[in-house]
Amino acid sequence: RIWIRLTELAPEIIDCFMQTMTPHFDSVSESYKNCEGVEVRPRDFGGVSGIYELDPDIGSKAKIYGYLIDALEGMGLKRGETLFGAPYDWRVSDPITNHQNGQYAALQTLTETAFNKTGRRVHLIGHSLGSPLIHMFLATYTTQEWRDRYVASFISLAGPLGGSSDAAEFAYCGMDWRLPGLSKARLRDFTKNLGSIGWMMPFGPTATYTVVSTPQRNYTATELAQLYLDAGETDTAAIVKHMQGYLNKWATTPPGVETHIVYSLNQSTPITFWEPQGAACAKDGSVVLEARPGDGTVPDISLLAHEHWQPQAQPIRTHQVLSDHASVINDPAAYDILRQIVVH
Repeated sequence: RIWIRLTELAPEIIDCFMQTMTPHFDSVSESYKNCEGVEVRPRDFGGVSGIYELDPDIGSKAKIYGYLIDALEGMGLKRGETLFGAPYDWRVSDPITNHQNGQYAALQTLTETAFNKTGRRVHLIGHSLGSPLIHMFLATYTTQEWRDRYVASFISLAGPLGGSSDAAEFAYCGMDWRLPGLSKARLRDFTKNLGSIGWMMPFGPTATYTVVSTPQRNYTATELAQLYLDAGETDTAAIVKHMQGYLNKWATTPPGVETHIVYSLNQSTPITFWEPQGAACAKDGSVVLEARPGDGTVPDISLLAHEHWQPQAQPIRTHQVLSDHASVINDPAAYDILRQIVVH
């Protein structure tokens, strides 16, 4: 398990963990490589034990998706029969790489397997990054004929369908998990080259605002590659450049299935950060310059980015809740919405 196990955070062990788990982006081949000798595979793909909890050693405190799984089972769904999980290597996941590394192919096969077992079309539920992953899977990998046959709906729980400024700030300054041995600087060095972080930076027609402001200049969403170049982070700049053209091309393409957007506008959500010390902000911290309503992580313009999709024949329905970005998967109001959609 690489996300997250406390035994890997012990002194000395954490150095090995961070080194071996940090992927490397090859700007020539535009692909990710693991550290030599490292191979990562999703645990229990198709089952739910790989996503039920982050760290089984600490039980319910790391349950996370277990709450959602328990709720779905309470609605009558059964593991391996009508309830399936699709974990993936989030370190190297981006909408281009997923075409190449078998992730989309595996999701397509799992969807067909679920359909063949139940005789019913499948509801695809994504939370956070899982939502744009499903959106891009449907929009760029599948045909309308396949979607009509196999997919009942796409359900986005707090999905950053237009990215989040938090991702750009994490890669520039790091994030504070308040765990021993994991400083903001160390987490910055890890997160700055993750495909998932690059994917989650603001993109699409809603991303017209300044994301980062430094003493030298402002950087809009379309200028984030230059932000990292100016900070000397050439690999991060290459990752952002690698993804933004692709994402902007497909951002307005609808998924082509009935879609449900579950979102919250109950939290002040940063969209612009002031970095007073430039690349040294991992030590000194950043300041929020501008915020919008959102779920505390994803702003309204990203949660509701479907408003800029091209028209599709299938309905798109929105459902507003009060929970923040993380707790939506443990929200009775969200469960009520899911029950109305998935229970026949």
